[in-house]
Amino acid sequence: MTTTPPRWRVLLDAVFAPQLDALGVEPVPADKNRTGLRVAVWIAIVGLFLLGWGAGTGAAIATLFGWVPNPPPLTNDPVSLQTQVTHIASQLLVASFAGWAMFAWKRPRRPIPFSHGLATVPVYILTMALGFILVGVVSTVLQLPQHDYPWAPVSAGPAFALATIDSALPGPAEELALLGLVVVGLRRAGYSWGIVYLVAIAVRVPFHLYYGWGAIAIAVWPAIAVYLYRRSGAIWGLVVGHALWDLTSFLTVHTQWPAVELRMEAAGIGAVVLLFILLKRVPAPATALPPPAG
Repeated sequence: MTTTPPRWRVLLDAVFAPQLDALGVEPVPADKNRTGLRVAVWIAIVGLFLLGWGAGTGAAIATLFGWVPNPPPLTNDPVSLQTQVTHIASQLLVASFAGWAMFAWKRPRRPIPFSHGLATVPVYILTMALGFILVGVVSTVLQLPQHDYPWAPVSAGPAFALATIDSALPGPAEELALLGLVVVGLRRAGYSWGIVYLVAIAVRVPFHLYYGWGAIAIAVWPAIAVYLYRRSGAIWGLVVGHALWDLTSFLTVHTQWPAVELRMEAAGIGAVVLLFILLKRVPAPATALPPPAG
């Protein structure tokens, strides 16, 4: 007996692969020794998290208990510029290593349609918006202290150019290290999807705690991110969506350009267009034929 899938599954099947798991990562067979691979995967996940977000997590936790972050201004002084270059290099290093590990562990490697990644861009921007909205709602309802992101003042010139580049790099760094590496590595090592979701949430929430305890609600963001990656098999759209989010946030704070409003309008229009395409692709439900006369 076959059951009719829910409407939302039909819509997703119209744009992504018809199977639930389009990622294409086959776990190492259970009858083979997975210990070495599992150790390597956990070392990579924990090591990259500490390298890329260890200091940020410490600062976020300190903020929870009353410390007020006061980042130094980014100036055109050689020391300040060197610090910016070092931070950019560290994010590129984290993203590069995570990307290499994903490539090494992803088996088999299947071609993913370009449309899969493109479709996730507006959806992921709206997903991030949902996460931050929920943080505000939970903080307001539970009357929890809230904090804003501690933006540092930036001088015009080379410092601003470097800061602009740096603002977009959390997109590839976070999505490759905290999503792609987690999903591909853990699945290749034979862990269940439940463990994948829990780890993806565990590595994404802590360094956002500078927003306050309500930031725990941001867990909806990495959970949806895992699902989108699982369904689409394409991570580049999530990287682009995240990079656009951070870049436009930076530009709105430091310039007169209403980048955040433009970003959300573009994401909303993109989502509406995507929904229209999906509805066009979904076949109409079959109607029962009338009984024969006589």
